[in-house]
Amino acid sequence: MSGRNGRFLAATGWAVVVFLYVPVVVLAVYSFNAGTRAAHWDGFSTAWYERLLTAGDRDARAAKAPLLLSLRLAAATAGIAVVLSAATAIGLRRAGKALSAVLLGLWSLPIVLPDVVLGVSLAGAFHVLGLEPGFLSLLLAHTTIAASFALVVVRSRLATLDPTLLEAARDLGASRARATWHVVVPHLAPALVAAALLAFTISFDDFMVTFFLHKPIEPTLPVWVAGKVTKSPTTLLNALATLSLAATFLLAFLALRSVRAGTPQRGDA
Repeated sequence: MSGRNGRFLAATGWAVVVFLYVPVVVLAVYSFNAGTRAAHWDGFSTAWYERLLTAGDRDARAAKAPLLLSLRLAAATAGIAVVLSAATAIGLRRAGKALSAVLLGLWSLPIVLPDVVLGVSLAGAFHVLGLEPGFLSLLLAHTTIAASFALVVVRSRLATLDPTLLEAARDLGASRARATWHVVVPHLAPALVAAALLAFTISFDDFMVTFFLHKPIEPTLPVWVAGKVTKSPTTLLNALATLSLAATFLLAFLALRSVRAGTPQRGDA
């Protein structure tokens, strides 16, 4: 019976994987379509990638500004999210259990709330505060979301720190700040890299929250692509989406490798 259950669970797992990734594979395949229609195969061609990479198409040139905006926004979000998540993780380590539970609950809200609820809430809050849609409002929103995920990564790494290392540093005359800088921060380095990559990916790919907070004349790349898809989907958009997905998968892979590289393995001294 257990063997049947195991095979059933394995089959279910593979079915879920296929359901999730078949659309991605289809998108990648059709990005090499020779025709202009996004979902009609007219033969194999790399022309759309050539046009995209050389800005040889009107839409390719139009995508440059949204792409640069998304890159700037993601880079700024990653930097701020890493600092906030690291400082919060270290602070929570020293806080009492009751206070830590409350703060962790608040930090987890951007993770558990639906994106549409979060987007509407942030848009309303920024309107009350007099903050207009634009780069700053997007940066605050993306940092709020990305820092929540980054905190999970950083806290997991911080939990593996041997407290005796800090005690030894303090016994040798280091102040709390110096002990944190020379002991805790180096220990967190792999997690900080992973958190930065994760935050960058979350910001770069975000659509729903960004939709409520961006300037109509300054869309990010996901918002720009969504607008083009609803109006006139072309094979160029398939190529652009495929490159974006490839970059996202690469960053996620690097983040995972960074975490694993810094995680002590069994048998390590």
